[in-house]
Amino acid sequence: FCCSPLHTCTFMSSLFRSTFRSNSKQWKCFQTLVDKAIPHLDRNIVKSVYKSIENGRNEEWPSMKDALNALRLKLEFDDETMRYQRVIEETHHHSHAEIQCAKRHFAKLVIDGENIQLLRALESTFE
Repeated sequence: FCCSPLHTCTFMSSLFRSTFRSNSKQWKCFQTLVDKAIPHLDRNIVKSVYKSIENGRNEEWPSMKDALNALRLKLEFDDETMRYQRVIEETHHHSHAEIQCAKRHFAKLVIDGENIQLLRALESTFE
């Protein structure tokens, strides 16, 4: 099987474009999740962390899959805490028992070891 130089060049160009597109999509996904999970971060810090993960030099996340999963977990944590805070703050819409229950769940969520570890990992990675 022999390829002409033009065919090889076209194939490599196509391969490069598809790799760049997937990296570009991955960057956009990473950037979007970071913006939602940790708003107001400097774009240069986000790019630096992305490149360190992509190049396998990030101490916290050995793969992009791990980083994206951590960011998704942070978004879930934020959603849960906001739900409980709403119940706690809206005293005229909820019974005393509902408010007390929300306070207990909120406290458990905030002091949970895995959540603390996640928040520390995000903080150290993006500082």
